[in-house]
Amino acid sequence: MPGFQTQRMILKEVKRFAKDRIAPIAGEIDETADFPSDTVAEMSRIGLTGILIPEAYGGTYTDHLTYYWTVRELARCCPSHAMILLSHSLCANLINLLGGTQQKEFYLSRLAAGEWLGACAMTEPQAGSDLGSIETVAERHKDTYILNGHKHFITNGANSDIVVVLAATSRQETLFNKSLFIVPKSLSGFDIGRSENKMGVRASETTELFFNNVRVPAQNLIGSEGQGMLGILEAVDCSRVAIASIALGIAESAFDAARAYSKQRKQFGEPIGNFDAIRFYLAEMATDIECSRLLIENTARLQDRKKRHSKQASMAKVFTTEMAFKTVSKAMQIHGGYGYIKDYPLERWLRDVRLFMIVEGTSEIQKRMIAKHL
Repeated sequence: MPGFQTQRMILKEVKRFAKDRIAPIAGEIDETADFPSDTVAEMSRIGLTGILIPEAYGGTYTDHLTYYWTVRELARCCPSHAMILLSHSLCANLINLLGGTQQKEFYLSRLAAGEWLGACAMTEPQAGSDLGSIETVAERHKDTYILNGHKHFITNGANSDIVVVLAATSRQETLFNKSLFIVPKSLSGFDIGRSENKMGVRASETTELFFNNVRVPAQNLIGSEGQGMLGILEAVDCSRVAIASIALGIAESAFDAARAYSKQRKQFGEPIGNFDAIRFYLAEMATDIECSRLLIENTARLQDRKKRHSKQASMAKVFTTEMAFKTVSKAMQIHGGYGYIKDYPLERWLRDVRLFMIVEGTSEIQKRMIAKHL
């Protein structure tokens, strides 16, 4: 685990990169919905694509909090870049959790170096929160699995080089017939469908994937048959806290913008920040942001100590994502009419932040999981 000084050094570099290279293009790539290939390549050059990968496999392994604060800093400038890194890291994390030594040496080294971009394919048209209902199947034939199915809402789907795919390996209707496979995009029968025209986070592509009799080598099974959901349950806790961190980054940017605007904008002969209505908004926003930060930090510490943290991960996600949506709305209200036009980034942040109450388990699913733990 890195010490405090190492953590500060990493985050200082991420902050510089986000400010200098990502912030200037954030508005443009939102308009065009173009995948930011150049800056994603630069992310690999400063070690971000290997941030959760052990050093033994070429990664720049850090503690969980450093990872969360990394995606937070990216999201302060452009949530699309944060989502690209999150999906890539989830792919690597699943291979690291369940994969064999040969799989780790071959795949993780390339993912860490940024030679390959990773993605994960779980969601299907009829199976989002209910992954037990997936219809994608992988049937064993000697030394290969024949993969058939349709995935959608897949982050990095079109630009990834490998995808970790969740598929049923038996006909039993159970969570324990699901397995994970490493599927290179180059395999015959692996086709990319349409890219969704999204409301926000537009430079992070979201695509359909089709598998038509794709012959996946048996050695690409991660772990053993039936382990898929166990790996996902562990890895997705990490992704949920990362989603919370992205939402926190957006909320912080909105708060900073609102505070600065309240000092500059004058009405009735004085800055609007002198009015109690605005001051109370800012006080509420600052308090909520601090609560979210502490929730995330606490969950990260539990993770690094190998303590149970699923309840805390769900708490961090549901509280922070809903807080961020309210915070950006308040920041827009402080800006008045100016917040609604594209000269200011508030309308983009509002479109962006709404996604995070849905992905990696909706707010309703998180509350259900918290209640189960209670």
